[in-house]
Amino acid sequence: MGIAAFLFLMAALLVLVSVIVFVALPLFALYRWRERRVPSGMSEAQYVEDARRLAEEIRGVLASSAIPAGQRSELLRQLQRVPENINHALGKLQRLRRVKKIAQRSEGAGAVLQEIARLEAQILAELRRTHQTLLEMPVALMKLDLARGDRDFQRMVAALDEANRRLHDLAESYEELRGHRAWSAPN
Repeated sequence: MGIAAFLFLMAALLVLVSVIVFVALPLFALYRWRERRVPSGMSEAQYVEDARRLAEEIRGVLASSAIPAGQRSELLRQLQRVPENINHALGKLQRLRRVKKIAQRSEGAGAVLQEIARLEAQILAELRRTHQTLLEMPVALMKLDLARGDRDFQRMVAALDEANRRLHDLAESYEELRGHRAWSAPN
């Protein structure tokens, strides 16, 4: 009786481990992949188009607002840089993906593939964050114009500046990775 119970428990444990390996792990990997993906129904190129359209909306709100010209010009300067920085980040993302395809065919490229995946995830997260900042801005400007709040306006300018800085830094980190790979590549 004792051996039969032991064998039954071992078989149950084997089934449980098989379920975890063949079902749970692939589902977890799918969940992580979907988490890093661009929101459904939105292509990465859509970020640039949305940034341009939202910038136009923000310019329209600013044109009719009572915000002082000096503050307005700072926001417009930051706003003009956003689509350019998004486009630049998307270019780096595409280049990373081309390098990734080559690295996937190469032996011993595990560390490079991990670094590429990390940079790719950072760029996508920053694109989503910048998109969200731009989406919130027209409504915030309208509310600000109604409330005549100067501090909120400075926060919006700072948020755009931060989005621009992050996108620029990510593009630069890609350049550093590329430069590092060129120095460490065997001849």
